[in-house]
Amino acid sequence: MENGSGSIRALVREIVGSHGGTIEAISAPGAGAVSTIRLPLEAG
Repeated sequence: MENGSGSIRALVREIVGSHGGTIEAISAPGAGAVSTIRLPLEAG
């Protein structure tokens, strides 16, 4: 992992959360990881 990747994840989590969105991460050893960010189409 690169240096600072935890800080980037925290920043993304904060931004997505402030817009009412969610983040889902799925990983498997040796197979990599997939992250899904979902944001609502409208505010509120």
